[in-house]
Amino acid sequence: MYGFVNRALENLIVRKYGGRSVWNRIRDIVGIRPEERQELQERQTYEDSYTFRLLGKASEICVVSESELLEGFGEQFFIWCREFGYDQTLQALGATVRDFLCNLDAFHDHLATSMFPAMKAPSFRCSDGPNGDIYLHYYSARRGLQHIVIGIVKTVCRQLHNTVVRMEIVEEVDDTHDHVVFAIQELGLVSSKRGATSVDQHCQHYFQPDLSYIEKLCWSSVPVVQFCQIFPFHVVFDDQLQIRQMGVSLFRIVATSVVDVQTVTLTDLFIVERPQGMTLSFSEIKAHTNMVFVLRGKGSLPTEALRVKGQMTHLNDDNDSAGKMLFLCSPRIGDISDLCGRRLYLSDLPLHDATRDMLLLDDTRANQHCEIVKLEEMNTKLNVAHQDLANAHQDLAKEKDLTDKLLYSMFPMHVASQLKQKKAVAAETFPSVTILFSDVVGFTSICGSCHPSRVVRMLDGLYKEFDAVTRENKLYKVETIGDAYMVVGGLTSRTGHDSHEEVVCNQALDMMAVVSKVRNPSHLRDHIHIRVGIHSGEVMAGVVGDLMPRYCLFGDAVNVASRTESTGVADKIQVTEATHKGLETKSQFVFDEPSVVEMKNVGEAMVCYFLRENKERHYRILELRRRKPTVQVPETSEAQSSVGNVKCSPLIADSGIASQDTRNRKENVVEETFETTEDQAPTEATRANRRDCCPRPTKKCGKSTVLLFVALLIAAIAVAIHVLSSYS
Repeated sequence: MYGFVNRALENLIVRKYGGRSVWNRIRDIVGIRPEERQELQERQTYEDSYTFRLLGKASEICVVSESELLEGFGEQFFIWCREFGYDQTLQALGATVRDFLCNLDAFHDHLATSMFPAMKAPSFRCSDGPNGDIYLHYYSARRGLQHIVIGIVKTVCRQLHNTVVRMEIVEEVDDTHDHVVFAIQELGLVSSKRGATSVDQHCQHYFQPDLSYIEKLCWSSVPVVQFCQIFPFHVVFDDQLQIRQMGVSLFRIVATSVVDVQTVTLTDLFIVERPQGMTLSFSEIKAHTNMVFVLRGKGSLPTEALRVKGQMTHLNDDNDSAGKMLFLCSPRIGDISDLCGRRLYLSDLPLHDATRDMLLLDDTRANQHCEIVKLEEMNTKLNVAHQDLANAHQDLAKEKDLTDKLLYSMFPMHVASQLKQKKAVAAETFPSVTILFSDVVGFTSICGSCHPSRVVRMLDGLYKEFDAVTRENKLYKVETIGDAYMVVGGLTSRTGHDSHEEVVCNQALDMMAVVSKVRNPSHLRDHIHIRVGIHSGEVMAGVVGDLMPRYCLFGDAVNVASRTESTGVADKIQVTEATHKGLETKSQFVFDEPSVVEMKNVGEAMVCYFLRENKERHYRILELRRRKPTVQVPETSEAQSSVGNVKCSPLIADSGIASQDTRNRKENVVEETFETTEDQAPTEATRANRRDCCPRPTKKCGKSTVLLFVALLIAAIAVAIHVLSSYS
């Protein structure tokens, strides 16, 4: 069925049985495929099962009988046809109810030829019933839809002819097609008080002409040959269906293969297509001369590809009591290519036949339709290309963001902005910056005792922790070489109102706090240890290289900062006097007593200080130690590897070890490792993790324990000697 049938059902449910939500529920329950859930298209064909499933579920959900639902569906279908643009066409089909029903087949045939070629429309024919009733014969290839006809006919009578009718089924014929006979009885007008509508005014002008007056106007009969030329597609046959006369165009087609044209009958050439269920007999045709007949060519004859449509007219004959039957028709042709396929030409059609104009008009419309289809395809491709372009633009924006993040992570912001604009970045001199260097204590021995993958994982965990605090302190990370980590403050304004000496010292304290999270792969119970050196001074900075450009610092201050770190002590932050002077106004920093340190390639000895703490940031240190590591703990099976007899443990654990200045290290390990609050008791799994991550050290045997062990041993020997002597 075409989509307009399903659209009429949708309108019925939406307008009468609960609205759009009920219709959507019906479609969901039926289980329509996702591609069919879109808006129904009037000219698109759908499977019949689609409509029958919708009707069945609609009857179940709306709690209404199928017959009542189908009758309402027929009413809504007629209303939809009027709203769709067929209002005037439906009004013009007939002045009476009988005329309207008799012309329905012609209307369906027109739609099937012009607009809906795949339509399998039902067929209707009328006959006389008792007491002036109309018997409507309904034929359809689809069974069970007869109640739709009742709804359509009642609505037609009420809306177009202002008539109330009673309609009931009087017979259902068991045939290959669904053949139902309805009895239609007119009960009267809908309302006698209402004003005349356009339909009423149209019907008032309809009258039967006086045929006797027309007969007086006829001056002579038309010669047979001339009649056959004027109507090239017509057939005259007798009560035995033997063809007595034929139009010239139809004769040309038949004469190509039929040897004896004079003895051929109508049933030899054609079969009835409409009205459906009707046999080709003279009496049947005479009883239904008010119907539109569609005949189709039969068998392998030349007329097989021919389909003609026309009207049967009974002709009285003085020499024959039965008379003759005239079938005045014209070929049903879709377009010019269809015309050529049936071996016909425009010259075969009479000039007065509108089929000529329709073929040319349809050909023009077909060309226009092809252009429209091409435009729609181009528009679809354009929309797809537009969507692809939008997606590509989004992907490009994401890639651009990633590139910007990478660029800003490699260079200071003002340098990165110049590089994005493809400008040359000139070297700059910074009168005062603070440089921090750090390295891992015993890194060479760690590399010699562990698998390289363990070392790489250790450095990855360490540098991720360092990078996190560097971002929070808004400093610039210069580079990492092996176990060395270099940070500088004062290159940009990102340090805010704090001096770069203060920010870098806070960075060093934060690094000391987070380093306790990274385990030493060569010692299972200990974390790694670092030393830090800080110095302030003048540097020159600039972009170096083209293939892998780097933002490098040059100057004596860089060398001094590096020597300050290398001459430092494990778990200590060594600060030069230049940096210490920048913190003279910062009373929150606590330093040890100054000491003189000899530094290679620096010149004279330098005064240095060990930074102990920042009294205002004690909470910050505890927060960093309790924060979860940025790298997850690997599985045990993957984490364990060995070099010789040394086994490596997971590098990043959830526990931390307190700094050097904490007196009771073992208590802090348990406290800071598992992040349990005061009101939250540790679970059994947590206790198990504590035993795994922080194994308790073996207690050393005291002197009393040794003496007790010797006494027990002597007693055991004495007992053994006594037992042996008793046996002997």
